[in-house]
Amino acid sequence: MNGEINLPKNIQPENLKIAQLFDRISTDMEIILALNLTFEGEVTANYLGARLKSKCKNITRIARGIPLGGVLDYIDNDTIDDAILNRKSIKEEE
Repeated sequence: MNGEINLPKNIQPENLKIAQLFDRISTDMEIILALNLTFEGEVTANYLGARLKSKCKNITRIARGIPLGGVLDYIDNDTIDDAILNRKSIKEEE
């Protein structure tokens, strides 16, 4: 896609290669959105998610949380909140 929506820098969706991306998508695909965890990445992911709802069977985002080797003392509250909200069970599958 070559970038992210960035309104202060006047980078609009039409300035990106979103149309070419949509041309490559079929209804039986899963789309995994992997964008930066920045304001611009969130704006772009929300825009793509809204536009893709009717174009493919499943849309997901990569997980967010505490990085491997991260020290809790240095992790911001939003990252800890995301890690807790997106936690997975360690119980063995039955």
